[in-house]
Amino acid sequence: MVNEVKQLLSQVVTIESKYNQIAKATGDYYNLFEILRIEEKEVKHSAFIADLLDVEGYHSQDDTFLRLFVRVLKKLDKIPKDFPEFNYSNVKTETEKNIGPITDDEGGRIDILIYDYTTAIIIENKIYAPVQPKQITRYRNYAKRFNNFRILYLNLDGRAPQNQEGVPDAIITYQEVILPWLQECIKECTSKPKIRESIAQYIQTIKYLSGMSTNNEKNIEIGRLIASSEDYRKAAHDIINSVNYANAFIQFEYWNNMRIKLSSLTFDNISYDVTFEKVLKSYTEHISYGIKILLATVNDKYEIILWVGLDGDKIPFHSYLLYDKKTSNEVQKDEMLSRNDESAIIQKLFYELLPYENQWYWEYLSPEFKITNTLDHYSKAQNIKIIEEHFNQIEKILRRFDEKFNSLFPGSVNPNLRLTQIAMPIV
Repeated sequence: MVNEVKQLLSQVVTIESKYNQIAKATGDYYNLFEILRIEEKEVKHSAFIADLLDVEGYHSQDDTFLRLFVRVLKKLDKIPKDFPEFNYSNVKTETEKNIGPITDDEGGRIDILIYDYTTAIIIENKIYAPVQPKQITRYRNYAKRFNNFRILYLNLDGRAPQNQEGVPDAIITYQEVILPWLQECIKECTSKPKIRESIAQYIQTIKYLSGMSTNNEKNIEIGRLIASSEDYRKAAHDIINSVNYANAFIQFEYWNNMRIKLSSLTFDNISYDVTFEKVLKSYTEHISYGIKILLATVNDKYEIILWVGLDGDKIPFHSYLLYDKKTSNEVQKDEMLSRNDESAIIQKLFYELLPYENQWYWEYLSPEFKITNTLDHYSKAQNIKIIEEHFNQIEKILRRFDEKFNSLFPGSVNPNLRLTQIAMPIV
């Protein structure tokens, strides 16, 4: 069967090459959203979608696209059929709408807000980033000023937001809602090539992010090839069963190269909690793994850690963590504030490093890059470039921590990043 798999793959590569040549000849690969590396940035998606929805948008098509959007939402039962129509002469669309300082029940920034005097649609757009605590509740409290409103949660896979006290009125996906809406928009722009082609490129981007193929002819030819032989059908089945292994090898390559890069820092306190078995397992169940860098210890009680790991969508991030050495458990921010020992020292440092909600500071590594959930568009050269950029950021983070610690506690930290144990008085 191995020979059949190799033969099938060889013929698929030939078909792929043929369609690649066609795409190059016709310019199908030229996509500004990918060139500008914004296909996975939520703010940029929101900006493009919101401009189409804006009756005063750059498209100059008045309320055409907004009316189509409302029509699609009603058709798919994402808003009630009797949901009031906007007053299209007064309707406004805003992105990153600031609704005040964040508290338990109010404040934040709404990704897309469409509203008139009495009616509003709020869209929370999540490509990969997690939802903030009580985010939906805060938006709902803001929306109560309108007589009629709906809160829509937009993402790629239709999953509900996690760890939320409030729930959205509807979950919408790019594939189910945004894609058919954009296709309706294109129909209205047949005589307007710049608008039509911009939307068409965005459609290609959505299909890529949603794991949809953008070339039906190629799929038909490959499908016909697989169906032509029992051996090919069995070989295709074996390939399907091996996809997670291929993804795991690609992801493990990222971690291994990052390990090699970090070893150049001559920094002793790095531990690698990454094995091929863990990476492979992560494609079928939730499992945590990554790189842990011990930055310092405080009075031999707490360890300050820089953690480099992946979120649920395989996007690398870094975060500062605090561990209790005695129990080896992570100490959360609210728990630290209730302690009477070194909490003042820890607070002083972490407030300087920008705390995040109820956790210690965390942030995605840039560019936000999905290491791999799919083999589409994988490029070894791209992976090497991403690793280099991520490594440079980690090095800067370590240097920044070192400088900050030195400024807050002069003489406590070794300047060559060998951050050994430090003993500090209780403040």
